[in-house]
Amino acid sequence: MTRDEFMKDPVLAWLKADKNADAEWVVAAWRASTQMNEAVLGHLVRSISRVGNLSQAKATCEGMAKFLSADEIGKLKEQIAQDLVEDAEEWRRDFDALFAKK
Repeated sequence: MTRDEFMKDPVLAWLKADKNADAEWVVAAWRASTQMNEAVLGHLVRSISRVGNLSQAKATCEGMAKFLSADEIGKLKEQIAQDLVEDAEEWRRDFDALFAKK
C-alpha cells in the first residue's frame, strides 16, 4: 500500500493493517482527519480502560512518538484524560515513558 492509498481512507487502512501501518502515515492522518484522530484516541483509551495502561496500544504509541511534537503529545494526553471514565496514575507513567522525547 502506498501513502496516497492509505490517506484516502486512513481509518479503514489502519484497521485493515491491524494498527501496524507506517507510523509517519498514521501521524499525518491523525493531524489531517478528525475520524483518524478519534480512531487513534479510542484505541488508546480502550487499552487503558481494559488493562489500566497502554500495553495494548504500545506499538501505536511508540510509532507516533517518533513524529509528534511535544505540544501534540501534551494535547493527546489531555484528550485521553478527558475520555477516560476513571483516571489513574499508572497510565500517565506509561504514557510519559512511551512518548518520552529522545
